[in-house]
Amino acid sequence: MSCISIGGLLRRPEAGAALGLIAVLIFFAIFGGLTFLKPAGMASWLNVAANPGVIAIPLGLLMISGEMDISVGAMVPFGAMTVAVVSGHYGLPIWAGVACALSFGLIVGLVNGILVVKTAVPSLIVTLGSLFAVQGIVLGLTVLITKSTSVALTVEGPAKLILGDFLLGGQVMVMVLWWLALTALYVFFVHFSAWGNWISAMGGDKVSARNAGIPTDRLRILLFVLSATSAAFLGMCQAILCNSTPLDVLHDITLEVRPGEVLCLLGDKGAGKLALIRLLSGVHQPTTGRIEMDGAAVASPPRAAQEAGISTVHQFGGTFPLMSIGRSFFVGVEPTKGWGPFRIYDRKRANAIAVKAVQDMGITRITDGDRLVGGLSGGERQSLAIARAVHFGARVLILDEPTAALGVKQATHVLRIVNEAKRRGLAVIFITHQVMHAMAVGDHFAVLIRGAVAADFRKGEKTREEIADLMAGGASMASLEAEIEGYMASYGGHPPPPEH
Repeated sequence: MSCISIGGLLRRPEAGAALGLIAVLIFFAIFGGLTFLKPAGMASWLNVAANPGVIAIPLGLLMISGEMDISVGAMVPFGAMTVAVVSGHYGLPIWAGVACALSFGLIVGLVNGILVVKTAVPSLIVTLGSLFAVQGIVLGLTVLITKSTSVALTVEGPAKLILGDFLLGGQVMVMVLWWLALTALYVFFVHFSAWGNWISAMGGDKVSARNAGIPTDRLRILLFVLSATSAAFLGMCQAILCNSTPLDVLHDITLEVRPGEVLCLLGDKGAGKLALIRLLSGVHQPTTGRIEMDGAAVASPPRAAQEAGISTVHQFGGTFPLMSIGRSFFVGVEPTKGWGPFRIYDRKRANAIAVKAVQDMGITRITDGDRLVGGLSGGERQSLAIARAVHFGARVLILDEPTAALGVKQATHVLRIVNEAKRRGLAVIFITHQVMHAMAVGDHFAVLIRGAVAADFRKGEKTREEIADLMAGGASMASLEAEIEGYMASYGGHPPPPEH
């Protein structure tokens, strides 16, 4: 009778992964509390792990065989956009979209595998080329077909339940079940069939494996097909899960901003500020309503919004740390000098214009256009991005949390820039969750809560405490306090018992 040896178990290849899993569970159980191991906590991290898990094992098998496939990074959005275009844009049955997404994954995997086998070019080079090619194809065809980079998709019935739904009371994604099922299937083939031996032999020595009668070429092509198809499957399921959710991020928002005025959009995390920024800057198109400027509708592509004079400065600025101030200021629209094919970048002119634009906005410390942007403070980078937007004709300036990551002094610089932009007649939309900064520059205020305007008021109509209370859901807190006080008055000063 054989006995199980601990040393023998530790020498098995799976021991490292098992010990790593146990260490991670212990670490998070200690520092994250036992909630980490409760059903709701387990559902949260299982949902996150399932998505990469679906493609991790086929990629691992490919790496064991001595190859790699980095094109999966493009195959995930490719699968998502394929099912969205076929079944969302063209309105074909969802199973037609599923078939197309998986078929394209099969084709890309075949192309990768055949190129690696027939050309003997390293798989890193081949799949790197596939990565860029697939990215260009999915973006180009999507814009060409739908005139947008965002495609709506509505899925119901069995396809929704099987490929992109939440189970067990809405906590666990169906992708977790797919992950576990596929993992069990891979375990069977690796440990209980000849395929596992063949893959390991290929990783050790392809020539010896071929001499032993293993169909190495066909097996490598099959592994590339498996990795590409798995990535397309993941993207397809993500599209069905996310795009078919009947959730409006923003609800019936009507706002107006005038030239020479600062509209402050206030809201806590998850209030809908980011979604509103994307609508205003043309990244997404509203499902209902429209965005108007001077009475004319603004088209959805970002370039159309920019041509209309809408410029967005995002939270971390549109600057480039490794470029000089002048080059960063004119990136994409570089001034040149010379004639015909001999035209070259006019560094002196670019530096002079960039420095003057920044100094005109009140930042006088910047005097050298050759200075690297990476050497500027956070406030100076924000000022550079704002000055660039103003220089290139912005009429509506959208500032996304420009003071969020700045100290007091740097934030003061940015607030001065906001006031300067207002003085020049720009309409400024100042998005923030910091009430003090909003009150320092704002003329008109709107508070967003869960995608809806909870309050819309002018300067002086509400105090700082009232605004902060609104952002934190103060009305609900006040109602709860009133209920507790009423209970205590009725029961001799005793608070309500806790609910179980």
